Amino acid sequence: MDNNNKTPMITKLNANNFITWKSDIMSILGYHELTHYLKRDPPKLPEVVTNNEDGTVTRTPTTDPVAMEKYFDEVEKFEIKSFKALSILRLYMEQAEKHEIIDATTVKEAWTKLLSRHEQQTVARTLMLRRKLYFQTKVGKGGIAAHFNRIEILVEELRGTMAPVKSYEQMMIMLMTLPEEYDAVTTVLMMKNEKELTVEVIKNALLEQEAKQKANSSIRKDEKDAQERALKAAEDSKGKLKCTNCKKKGHTVDRCWAKGGGAEGQGP
Repeated sequence: MDNNNKTPMITKLNANNFITWKSDIMSILGYHELTHYLKRDPPKLPEVVTNNEDGTVTRTPTTDPVAMEKYFDEVEKFEIKSFKALSILRLYMEQAEKHEIIDATTVKEAWTKLLSRHEQQTVARTLMLRRKLYFQTKVGKGGIAAHFNRIEILVEELRGTMAPVKSYEQMMIMLMTLPEEYDAVTTVLMMKNEKELTVEVIKNALLEQEAKQKANSSIRKDEKDAQERALKAAEDSKGKLKCTNCKKKGHTVDRCWAKGGGAEGQGP
């Protein structure tokens, strides 16, 4: 910030970011010494208080010119400051959110409306996002990368609510939703020092494990395909053989069971 009353750029208020926006806008208002206007009412007309003999109190507007001059000065200062604070609020709100405070005449009125609406919505949204995060299913067809990406999206959305996700929670959910074939690497990760274990460490280790499993699976598939091709080739080759002893197909004379063959009498 500089001395020209320029305000910093922050993300404008939308339907999903009230908590973080509230913190940012409070900082800006504080810089301009306007924070207390969020709870301040306009100055009241000065009164003369009279205690009556019957115990009642009578309040009448003062006619004292000094008091009235002071009052008008305070009203003018209040209106300038409140309008400035209200303008800052509107400046950092998406167009769709401004309708909520379009009729507000003071920043306190606008702030009260925003709190009433967004804090209630924030509670509901937080519960919904937390539920989706806790009920994450096992790794799907997209693999580890896609699974972790879904978790990270929810974590990022919760960052703007009243209950952001701690790193240890994210790590716990990442590990709890893995299939059994990752048990070995999970055990190794859980044995790491607390300072060494981070979301990125877990992510990289599991992505590496997934790559190894895919490579091993590919090797096993190639070996199986090779065996099947060899078996088929053998069967095809067998169908082309013809015994010169018994004149039948499928074997040679050295494996022939008939009289005169190399395996004479050894057949079933």
